[in-house]
Amino acid sequence: MAITWRAPASAFLLLSLVLATCEARPRGAPGTVVGQATRTVADIARHDARNSKRDPNEKIFNVLDFGATPDGKKMSTMAFQKAFSAACQWKGKTRVLVPRGVFLVGALILQGPCQGPPPFIVQVSGTVKAVTDISEYADGVWVLFDGINGLVLTGGGTFDGQGKYPDEHLTSKVIVKNCTLLNTDNGVRIKTKAGSVRGQASGIIFQDIIMKDVRNPIIIDQNYESSKGKSSLVKISDVHFINIRGTTSSNVGVNLLCSNQNPCQNVQLANIDLHYTGPQRGLPLSSSCANARINYAGVQNPPPCR
Repeated sequence: MAITWRAPASAFLLLSLVLATCEARPRGAPGTVVGQATRTVADIARHDARNSKRDPNEKIFNVLDFGATPDGKKMSTMAFQKAFSAACQWKGKTRVLVPRGVFLVGALILQGPCQGPPPFIVQVSGTVKAVTDISEYADGVWVLFDGINGLVLTGGGTFDGQGKYPDEHLTSKVIVKNCTLLNTDNGVRIKTKAGSVRGQASGIIFQDIIMKDVRNPIIIDQNYESSKGKSSLVKISDVHFINIRGTTSSNVGVNLLCSNQNPCQNVQLANIDLHYTGPQRGLPLSSSCANARINYAGVQNPPPCR
């Protein structure tokens, strides 16, 4: 499995992962920095570490124990690397824990194969925040999971890419493949904020994805956070959804809501086979499309937009 992120300022792609075994190369996963309340960040983080539900037989590798600082200011790259390496070498069940707090990191290369039995769990409950100095990313990679059998990325935390060039408005060459998504709120998703600055997102491929009771399995949303019916100014093109199958809890399996100012161009749906398993059994699965030029090939379930 390989997951890499780079984050532009104007458009972002979200792949909701609760349980995944995949190869992903997205350039865009910005998020929101998590604030803290009355207790110190370190107190909250250690409380989370003690109270996380887990298998009693698994060993926890908490990044705090390897020197990570959850204040969003001091670099924690080496601590993350050490925690992961130690967990990867452990021969029993294991979990890497990133507790609540904000952790500033540069390039992370998290390389398998690992010694223990799958799954290899990475629980991100806090915010992993990228440094903005682009010299930190000589290989163009921020976070890379590679060669890990049965990786589980969970925890409800945030990867905050902050956006690595001035006025960057391009997201391109994204590949997400060989993933299994379980009970996620969204499947493969591209969203851009309404009224955002002009930009482009192109060359995006989602391939060989298995959905299991996923809401919104295939979605493009260019009206995100729209208050007055405004749509995004970001131009989306050359997007491919290929060999996506499984079950969905939504009666709309494909929802492509593109910008009325910059319609999506060259969107391909090939071999889509989804089945509705929501509460209203017998309800037909459908597609919804607006302002999108779509090419279809192979199986199409739900039926194509008309």
